[in-house]
Amino acid sequence: MRQGKLTITMLFALMASLLILPGALRADTEAASIQLEKLVPKDTLAYVSVPNVKAFATSLKKSFFYALWYDEGIRKAFVPLYEKFDRVLAKVNEEIAGMGIEIKIEDLLDTFGGQLSFALIRVEGKIPICAAKIDVTANEEKLKKAISVGLEMLKKEAGEGLKVDITERAGQPIYKLTAPDAPFPLYCGFAAGSIFFANDETVFNGLMTAAEAGGIKDSLADNELYKKVKANVLKDGTPLTLVYCDVEAVVKLVVGLAEAEIPEGFPIELVLKVTDYVNKLGWGSVASGDYFIERFYCYSPEGIKIPGVCMTPLTFKSAALAPANSIFYSSMTCDPKAFIDWLLKLADDIDEGIRQTVEAQVEQMKEPFGFDVLADFVGSIAGEMGLFVAPPPMGGFIPSGALFIEIKDKEKFKSCIEKLKLFAARFAEGEGMKLENLLEETSMSNKETMYTFPFLADIIPDMVPVDPACGMVGDYFIISISPQMLKSVAARTVEKSFAASPALTEAKKHLLPNSSAAAFVDVPTIVRVVYDQGLGLIRGQFGNQFKLAELPVAEKIAAYFKPMYYSAAFTKDGAITQTVGNSGPGSSLSFMVLPIIAAVAIPTAAASRQEADVTVVVGNLRMLVIYQKMYKARLGTYATLIQLVEEEYIDPELGMGEKYGYTFIMKNVGAQKWECAAIPVEQDSGKPAYFVDETGTVRYTPDGSMPSRESPEYEE
Repeated sequence: MRQGKLTITMLFALMASLLILPGALRADTEAASIQLEKLVPKDTLAYVSVPNVKAFATSLKKSFFYALWYDEGIRKAFVPLYEKFDRVLAKVNEEIAGMGIEIKIEDLLDTFGGQLSFALIRVEGKIPICAAKIDVTANEEKLKKAISVGLEMLKKEAGEGLKVDITERAGQPIYKLTAPDAPFPLYCGFAAGSIFFANDETVFNGLMTAAEAGGIKDSLADNELYKKVKANVLKDGTPLTLVYCDVEAVVKLVVGLAEAEIPEGFPIELVLKVTDYVNKLGWGSVASGDYFIERFYCYSPEGIKIPGVCMTPLTFKSAALAPANSIFYSSMTCDPKAFIDWLLKLADDIDEGIRQTVEAQVEQMKEPFGFDVLADFVGSIAGEMGLFVAPPPMGGFIPSGALFIEIKDKEKFKSCIEKLKLFAARFAEGEGMKLENLLEETSMSNKETMYTFPFLADIIPDMVPVDPACGMVGDYFIISISPQMLKSVAARTVEKSFAASPALTEAKKHLLPNSSAAAFVDVPTIVRVVYDQGLGLIRGQFGNQFKLAELPVAEKIAAYFKPMYYSAAFTKDGAITQTVGNSGPGSSLSFMVLPIIAAVAIPTAAASRQEADVTVVVGNLRMLVIYQKMYKARLGTYATLIQLVEEEYIDPELGMGEKYGYTFIMKNVGAQKWECAAIPVEQDSGKPAYFVDETGTVRYTPDGSMPSRESPEYEE
C-alpha cells in the first residue's frame, strides 16, 4: 500500500468532489438555504457562487452543447463512442456501489439543487483562510455514509499521514482532518440543511453558528460595493454564476506579502496603480430565454478613464461599409493619439527614459517621411474603427474582410499618404526597383485611389489567397484582404450594407446601452460553412465502426446555434462588458474560440478539397444551398447566379457559370423553388454531373448527362 502523505489542500479538493456527488442525489423539493454571502465578513476578499445548482443544470439544456450531445444523427454516427461512454459510466457506478455508497452518476444533473459557494475570507501570514458551502436538503444519511466511506479510503491511502477526529454538534457529525505536512486542518460538518467547509477552527465554528442564527451583522451581503457589483452582473435573467473580487485589497495584500522578495527597481507603485482602474471586479452569468448573458464589471470610484479608448458611444455608421451578409462585424470608438499619449505618460512612471526614447525615434522619422508620425499621421485618426468579415465566396474557403479606420482630418491624412508615396519612390530608386513593383495605384468608383502592393506576392504563400489593398471610402481608410473586396466597399450603397440588415437591427437589441465597443458573430452561418467543409475532411478518416453518413446536414446542426453579441460600455463608476450567446455560461470564451476554430478549419478544408475537383463541386453546391437560404431570408425570393454575385455571396467567375471544369446552370428560380446543375465542361471526361435544389439534397448522373430532381441521391 502506498504510504505517500496527502496535504490538507488535496483533501479539501477530494472531499469537495466526494460530497458534491451524494449531495446532488436528493429530492426535488428545495428547503430555503441561507447564502454564504450572509455568513462571511464584510471585507471578504473573494467570493464564488452558483446560487442555484438545479437552475444552472436546467439552463444548460438550452445550450447548443446539450442539443449536439443528444442529436439523434450524431449518436447514430458515433455509436461506439457513446457506447464507450456508457460503459465507463456503468463502471464508475459499479465501483461506487462496491464501496457501499448508494449513488448513480447519471442522476446528478436531474437532482442537483441549492447553492454551491466558496469564499476567500482573509490571509493570515501566507495562509489563505477559506470557507465553502454545499446545500444538502435531503438524503443526509446516505451523505454521511458516503463521507465515512470516503474518509476510510483517504486514511488507507495516506496511512499514518492522515488523522480524522469526529465529534458532534447539535446531533450532527463534525469532521476535522489533519496531516503532518499540511499547512492547515480541514473542518467540515452539517448545519441548517447544508454542509460547510473551512480551514480555520474559529471561522468554521462561526459559520455553523451563523447558519443556525440566520446570518451575521456586517456580512459580505451588507457590503455596498459587493451589492453594486452583484447588481451589475446578475440582472435580466435567472442567476447562474457569480464571481466577486476585492481587487484593491488583494493587490495590496500580494504586494505586502511579496515585498521582501521584490527586486530593487521593480515598479511597485505602478502595480498598485492598477487599483485606480479596477477597484472591485465581478463576473456573472444569467439565463434569459434561449440566451445566456455573461457580464464583467470593473468598479472604480472615479470611473475608469483610459484616454482615447471607447470614451464615446458607437453610432454604427461604419456598418454601411460592410456587406449585408457579414458573418462578423466589430467596431469601437478610439482616439489613437490620445491613447498613445496616455501610454507614454504611464511609461514614465516605470522609466522616465521611455517617453524620451519614443519621442527621439519619432523625431528621426520626420526627415525621411516628411511628417510627424504621431502628431500628423496618428493625430489625423479618430472615431470608429474595427473589422468586418463576409462569408467565403462560392468556390472559396477563406472568408473575405477588411479593417476600417475613421479619419477625422482627411486633408492631413491624405497629405501623409502622399509623402509616404514619395518615400516609397525614393526607396524603390535606392533599391534599383520600379515603383510599380512596390506600389500600384488604381482609381475606384468613388474617385478615390486604391493602393496595392505587388511585391507581397513574393512573400505571401500561394495557398493563402490574400492580396492586400487599401484606400479611402468616405470618412474611412480601408485595409482589405483583396482589391475586389475594397472595390465592392467603395461601390456599396447603405441599402445593401450591413447597416440596413435585419442582423444589425437584432444585434442592437442585445447590446449594452451606449456601447462604445460592439461585435456581432453570425454563429449559425460560420457553423454551416465549417461543418459543411469539415465533413468532407473527416470522411474516410475514421474506422468502419463510424457511420458518418448518418450525420445531420449542416442546416440542422446550424439550427442549434444562435448569433453571438459582445458589447462594452463605460459607466460613471466603472466599465462593463456583456456577451450574449447560447453556449451556456462561458459565452465570452466561445466568442474568442469560435473565430479560431473557423480560421483553422476553413483553410485546412481548402487544402484538402483542392485535390479533387469533384469534391469541390459538390461542396460548392452545398454552399449554394446556404447562400440561397440567406438570400431568401433577406429578400423574400431565391437568386440567380448573377444576383448572388451582386450581393457578394459568390465570385464573378462562378457567376459567369463556369469553374473547376464544370458549367453551373441555375434555372427555375422563383420565390419557392430553384435548381442548379453542374455539368462537366468536357462531356467525355468521365466525370459525373451534379444537381441540387431548395431541398438541399445533392443528386447526380454517373455519365455526366443533365441531372434533375429525379436523379439518384449522391452519397460521399
